[in-house]
Amino acid sequence: VLDYGTGYFNGDANSAVYRIEYVTDGRAPLAKATANRTSGQAPLAVAFSSAGTSDPDGDPLTYAWKFGDGATSTAANPSHTYTANGRYTAELTVSDGTGNTATASVVITVGNTAPTVTLNLPADGSIIDPGAAVPFTVTVTDPEDGTIDCSKVKVTFIIGHDSHGHPQTSATGCSGTVQTIADGEHDPNANIFGVWDAEYTDKGANGQPALTTHDQNVSQGSKRQAE
Repeated sequence: VLDYGTGYFNGDANSAVYRIEYVTDGRAPLAKATANRTSGQAPLAVAFSSAGTSDPDGDPLTYAWKFGDGATSTAANPSHTYTANGRYTAELTVSDGTGNTATASVVITVGNTAPTVTLNLPADGSIIDPGAAVPFTVTVTDPEDGTIDCSKVKVTFIIGHDSHGHPQTSATGCSGTVQTIADGEHDPNANIFGVWDAEYTDKGANGQPALTTHDQNVSQGSKRQAE
């Protein structure tokens, strides 16, 4: 099963591919791995979390972390400091004691810091009807890039429908206007809203690859059906 998560075309952390199995001798646990930071300069101290990990049969779990640089831990929520530049895959394996295991991973980039992107306008919760010309402003900072090339900033208008979206129009710049398109594909009573996605990809640094950050706001139309 392919789960797109709750984001809209921005690599949502909840997106995943799931395998469905029919078993008679116990089910495999579900593993989830996250980190409080996924990029930065060395030495980079990272706090890892297994929050959300569970076992559908209620079996007690054991944890085994590999941080990608040779270090390991058996704590459920360990901390680790990366001392050398590189791109590391930290992997969590959980076992339920009956032979069933599950894995999850998170990528850590040391030597390049992901940019910070803030979509100032349109503000979250704005009332905007499709077909309007909508001004936008975006603030981007990146410690390695320094001065931001605004031509690399992109703002996309997405028609949101329930838990998915349809990209419509986009524009580049730290400020400007996006001309939206009137929606003619959905029933007027459908759960329709606007998603505004701002993104910026940095230049990379210290031999490490470029990193992309998104920021999103949601707008609503002026007419909504209530029951």
